[in-house]
Order: sequence, then C-alpha cells, then structure tokens
Amino acid sequence: MTDAATLRFPVRELMDSNTPLRLSAGQPGRFVVIEGTARDWTRVDAAVLTVRDLAAITVGVCRASAAHRVPEAILACDLRVLVGSVSDDPAWNVATPSEEEYERWLNEIVLAARARPLTAAVAARAICVSSRLAPEDAVAVEAFAYSTLQGGDEARTWLSKRS
Repeated sequence: MTDAATLRFPVRELMDSNTPLRLSAGQPGRFVVIEGTARDWTRVDAAVLTVRDLAAITVGVCRASAAHRVPEAILACDLRVLVGSVSDDPAWNVATPSEEEYERWLNEIVLAARARPLTAAVAARAICVSSRLAPEDAVAVEAFAYSTLQGGDEARTWLSKRS
C-alpha cells in the first residue's frame, strides 16, 4: 500500500549512474526506498549514495539469504532493513526473514508517517544519527528530537485524542 509519496528503486540504478540521487524538497514524511542484494550494496560507492541530504525518510533494503556484514553504503540511509535473514547487528533497524513481513512493515510505517509526517521525519533522522554515536550522545539526540516535537501541532493533536 505504498503510495505516490513513496519512491522505490533498485540500488543498481545508483551503480549505473555516477550521479548522486537528488530530490527536490518535499513534504515531511516522504519515503525513498532503495532496494538491493547484499552484493549490490557492497558494489555501490558510498559517495554516490548522498541520501542524507534528501528531503525524505530514506530506507535502505538489503535482500540476503544469510546475515551479512552491513554494507557501508546502506549506513547512509535513515532506516536499514535486512530481508531474508535475521541479525542481531544493531545497524539493522529491522531484520525479517520474509518478503511478506517486510512489505507489511513498510506499509505500516508509511501509513504512520502519513498520519504524523513531521514526527516520522524527525524520528527517522534521529535514529540514523544516533546509531553512529556513543550511547550518552545518542540520548542527547533523542532528547533534542523529543523536545523539538513536543511543542508541535502533531503532538498537541495526539495528546488531545488521548484525553
């Protein structure tokens, strides 16, 4: 049930062109899903994957039949999903053994982001940044993200529905 706000394409397209992926600024909560095999991801030059600058939540999907070392290029994505295997490596935000479970997860997260796009964008970026930090620094990023969202319209709407 992904929608027009979700752009899906194979990581191989980044291998074929030596130009960085660029999107114009969009609405918060827009998704860019970049999918490929473990081999594809290891062949992508991380410099080409300039997804951190995109005005979107980026999801890197690696399809593998066994748990692999996390490809360096996929670390540029806000969220990282391993499909076809399970792993306890914390670099993977989601590891699922089946394509069906992955599609279900993606649909759920897209629907949640559509309902609260700013919250989703801030949370995804905080997760990405925090995964590369020491725990005490990651807590500071999480606190900053939480306090940023607390004063917003999405938080007020959510709180009013809970009362």
